[in-house]
Amino acid sequence: MMSTTKPESHLLSIVEVSHANRIRCQADGCGHLVFKRIHVVLDNGKFHVLGSRCFAKLYCGLGTAVPPYYGGGDARPLTDDERALLVENTALFIEQLERERIENERAAAVLEAERQQNERIAAALEAERQQNERIAAALEAEQEQTEREMIASLQKDTTRIYDVDPAFTSSKYRYIWSSSWWKSSGALLENVRAVLRRSMHVDVIYRAIVEAVRQPTITPIEFAFRLKAAGVPSDVTLQCLYDLKLVVRGKTV
Repeated sequence: MMSTTKPESHLLSIVEVSHANRIRCQADGCGHLVFKRIHVVLDNGKFHVLGSRCFAKLYCGLGTAVPPYYGGGDARPLTDDERALLVENTALFIEQLERERIENERAAAVLEAERQQNERIAAALEAERQQNERIAAALEAEQEQTEREMIASLQKDTTRIYDVDPAFTSSKYRYIWSSSWWKSSGALLENVRAVLRRSMHVDVIYRAIVEAVRQPTITPIEFAFRLKAAGVPSDVTLQCLYDLKLVVRGKTV
């Protein structure tokens, strides 16, 4: 028997069927023909179909009752054939609702499984991304350390690597800018790279020459001293300028 106050009861929907497919209200002691505003209730896991008045009486807390429409207009007694059809329609209607409920639950379970799977995939991808970031950071730190050690080693052996004639920085020579300075072009970088035996100071010397722009206001010796502050030995700078024909040298008096 259906109860009037069960928390397990839920009004699923209010539906309408054609007059030919009318069904019977399942409230105990009722059995009226109903086809408009059929209240579909799930009570303790079972479906029940009720007319509006019986629904309001049994489940007044689940919705608002409206005047029901019972049977045909002549209110005559049902024939045996009509009663059999009514019972059959009611059973088929409930079976259809049950099939729909099972299908909806199955579809909801599939969607939930897909959602959980997507969450697991997203978590795995995020973990992989973080791991890749850690590996990249470690490799970058290792590469930077290797480069620092290489630069330190090259700087330590600068004199031996470039093997410059000490006479270039001795007081017996003086250096002046040559007219070739005015003819320097876009090939300057390649020229600087060509005259240096190693590429360690190519960029520094090249940029300093470009920044000087035409005839500089400082002497070649002052130019070399400025680059010395940037880590380029003066003899390397002077030899480079001399090989590029940007300076000429002469003996001091």
